[in-house]
Amino acid sequence: MRKCTIGLSFLFVAVLVLSLAGQSSAGSRILPAGSSFTYDLTVGEDGTVSANWDSSGDVSFVLRDPDGDILRDEIGTSGHVSLYVSTLGTYTLTWINNEATSITLEYDAVLIPFDIPWDGNGFQEGFDAIGLWVAVVIIGAVLVTSLIIIVLLVFVKEERKSETHPQAVPMMAHHMTPTLKGTCPACGTSVDTNMQFCSRCGTRFK
Repeated sequence: MRKCTIGLSFLFVAVLVLSLAGQSSAGSRILPAGSSFTYDLTVGEDGTVSANWDSSGDVSFVLRDPDGDILRDEIGTSGHVSLYVSTLGTYTLTWINNEATSITLEYDAVLIPFDIPWDGNGFQEGFDAIGLWVAVVIIGAVLVTSLIIIVLLVFVKEERKSETHPQAVPMMAHHMTPTLKGTCPACGTSVDTNMQFCSRCGTRFK
């Protein structure tokens, strides 16, 4: 039970961290003459669409929004685009080979689910980036604290279950012996020394 709870907690933390990273893709493509390569980024919340490329020949880069409208249109052997987007849906990034021969395209594309400066290699310095890291640190601290509390609660609960509770000791009947004078030692009533119980108070004799 304890291992299951800890495992689920770590899984929750991992899912949250991956969700903060957003979508990303990077790679190398060989584009024949006149061909194109398209990559889609699905935006589920406000964020920044960022793309970088470097090619062995001229390419046309086109970024379209979910309605098909062109947001960016550039031509060159390399380039960079970083654009804040708020319309939810699928954004299409397309590279078109303008050369008469095949070319090699190196690219990377990423969706950052926050409106922060991005230069293709990392967060630029600024208040937005600092604010993001502060938020990440706070979220991380809350998650770690929650995980520790969960583990402690499970540990304490199992320790309590494993404790051996003291068993009640049954009360034994108190046996008394009549005095030599034939009286009950409890109430003083005269009794026969052969009697097993006092006729007045009920005390049992050995």
